[in-house]
Amino acid sequence: MACPRDTDDELATLRREYVEGLRTTITAVNEAMAARDHAALSMLAHQTRGAAGMYGYPALSETAGLLEDAIHEGQNQELIRELADESIREMQTISSAQ
Repeated sequence: MACPRDTDDELATLRREYVEGLRTTITAVNEAMAARDHAALSMLAHQTRGAAGMYGYPALSETAGLLEDAIHEGQNQELIRELADESIREMQTISSAQ
């Protein structure tokens, strides 16, 4: 049975790996926006919504959720762009803090 410290260390490692991967996610979001690939953008938003919430980044999780919802609701491109940009800013903030 793992002791609580082992679990904390494992979670810290996973969280660090998640943050390190945000730069790749930012690139993917930018590429999906440039291609107007709403399916890819929706998938990225969905993944970000869940992972950000799990790793303790509620603001990013909420923004990614709004982006995912806007895509599914067929909202206008301007709103989708605003939410994608906000998600990117939040990811950049998280990445630069580490």
